Amino acid sequence: MIPVAGTEVAAGFRFNSDFTAISGTARPWIYSSGLMGEIKLEILGTEDKRYRVLLHFMEPEQVAKGGRVFDVLINGKTAFSQLDIVGETEASNRALVKEVRGVGPCKTVELSLRRVSGKPPLLCGVEIIAE
Repeated sequence: MIPVAGTEVAAGFRFNSDFTAISGTARPWIYSSGLMGEIKLEILGTEDKRYRVLLHFMEPEQVAKGGRVFDVLINGKTAFSQLDIVGETEASNRALVKEVRGVGPCKTVELSLRRVSGKPPLLCGVEIIAE
């Protein structure tokens, strides 16, 4: 995890999904932790391929619509502009999965989160699947 230059330090968060109900998923454990802040992740592969990328989000705080808005970039290109988790799920503690197909071909998938407004960006999980 690399904090984006000129921003606050990125941090992790964690809570017990046994005590906090997370709706909209059969896999609540994915959403019981994550990274928060403007970050850049580099996920290394072994050969040039095209990938399907699944990004898992969940708002863990009581944030109103528009309270945490950020851009998601994959390999330097905007995949999701002005993502607002609560704006899409209508409440906190609800799973949101966003999918991008046809990433690459590449050996490394670079994922960046950039704050647009409100609280810092967050990410609960990433799945990268060869197509």
